[in-house]
This record gives sequence, C-alpha cells and structure tokens, in this order.
Amino acid sequence: MYKTARQEQFSVAWVRAMAATLGLNTSKPDVDDDSVDLSLFAKDWEGGKISRPQIDVQIKCTTQEFNDDGNLHYVLSAKNYNDLSTTDVISPRYLFVVTIPEEKTKWVTITSKAMVLKNLGYWFSLRSFDELAPGQESKTILIPRANVLTKEQLYELMNRASLMVDIDSD
Repeated sequence: MYKTARQEQFSVAWVRAMAATLGLNTSKPDVDDDSVDLSLFAKDWEGGKISRPQIDVQIKCTTQEFNDDGNLHYVLSAKNYNDLSTTDVISPRYLFVVTIPEEKTKWVTITSKAMVLKNLGYWFSLRSFDELAPGQESKTILIPRANVLTKEQLYELMNRASLMVDIDSD
C-alpha cells in the first residue's frame, strides 16, 4: 500500500476512535466528490435545537510540524478549499488534519496496557472564506496549535451543530 493510502487509513481510524469516545456514529461516502471523508452524527443529542446533529469532515494526514509562528501550514487543494468554504450546506464542514511521525512504525505504540495512536488531530473551519480565484490551484491554511481536536472540542463542534450555530459566528 502506498504511504498516502496508509496515512488516509490511519487518519480516518484516528477520527473514528475519537468519535467513538463520544458515542458518535460515522459514515463514509462511497464516493468522495464533495470533500467529505466522514460524516459524524449523533442520535438523541441532549440540549440543542436538533437531536440528531451532524458534521462533515475532510480528513488530511501529514508529517509536518508546527512552524515557529505556532501554526501548522497546510496546503489545501482549491477543490477541497472551495468545497469546505461553501455556506450552502446543511451540515457544518470542517478540515481535520492528523499529524503523524515520519516513520510509520511509530504511528502506533502497543504495550501490555495500552494502544497509543500518534500524534494529534487539529480542526479548522473554512466556512464563509472567499472562494479561490479561477486558476489558483491551492491555498495554505494556517491551523493554530490551539485547534487541537480533543474529545471536548469534538463535543463542542457537535454541540454547535445541534444548536445550529456557526463556528464563525462568535
């Protein structure tokens, strides 16, 4: 299997593991033609306007590290960028970037007490960003280190979806 295919499989598994901790279901489209790798949804969510919130995510995987400015500089294709920045969708869309060690043997550590998936995931909302100009092939996204995808942060993204509140409305 090519390294990029391994990275894709690992990052999807990483997000699914995180979703499972919150009791979220995941669904993978048969065809990824809309920059959605996974949909995460809940049944009987407590507290929002809707009881079955859903978010759609584009998942990327990288061995890049954070720059000195405190951001992960991730180059996103124009297609993914434009698909994630659109506002004419029902479910909020996010970019999730999972960072991994360069050496694939270090992606997973197994001991007699735990299995550890290395390293971390980060989230970013491009909602309402201006579409890229025709001919522009990519855009570098600056993902702040503070956007680490924890269980609490994923809960917050789902809760915002249940309240029908955009992440960029703060």
